[in-house]
Amino acid sequence: MSESRLSRIAFPSLDPRSDVLRGERERARAVGYAEGLQAGAAEVAAREARLEAEAAQALAAAMAELHQAAQALRTAAQRVSLVAQPVLADAERALVEGGLELAEAIVGIELDDAPNGARAALARVLAHESAAEIVRVRLHPDDLGMLDPALRAESGVPLVADPSVRPGDAIGECEDGVVEATIAGAMTRARAALQGAWR
Repeated sequence: MSESRLSRIAFPSLDPRSDVLRGERERARAVGYAEGLQAGAAEVAAREARLEAEAAQALAAAMAELHQAAQALRTAAQRVSLVAQPVLADAERALVEGGLELAEAIVGIELDDAPNGARAALARVLAHESAAEIVRVRLHPDDLGMLDPALRAESGVPLVADPSVRPGDAIGECEDGVVEATIAGAMTRARAALQGAWR
């Protein structure tokens, strides 16, 4: 029989307090922690990417709705403007016409005060920019009769009675034309200027 040699076999200690087992546990814990940390970081990154994509989609949808709402508002404003413009223009015309009629009525009442009407007519014609060229002023005979002799002399031009001139009006004659200071003429010019502004 051959002699066998017996040798000693060393088995790792299974004692939970052994250094080898403790080292393996620490290594496993570190590997598990690192793997868990990587998995958690990957999950967080995926979640962040998903949330950013959802936020971008929501923002794009909100911007599209805002753009549609702004366009609808612009369209509505244009339609209101198209409807309102003629109404406002008509209202403006009515106000101006009413104002002119009121002015004519007030002037008519003032002209009933003959002495003031005669003085005002003479003052209007002599206040014209071409007053220096006026050689004679024609007035209605009643107006001429109401003027104070001192005022006639101050005018510096001959004053002539003309029954074709309406009471409250005056016409200055120049060598090459006339200076019209009539109420009707002034109202006609005012009306024409305002109507020209409407077009």
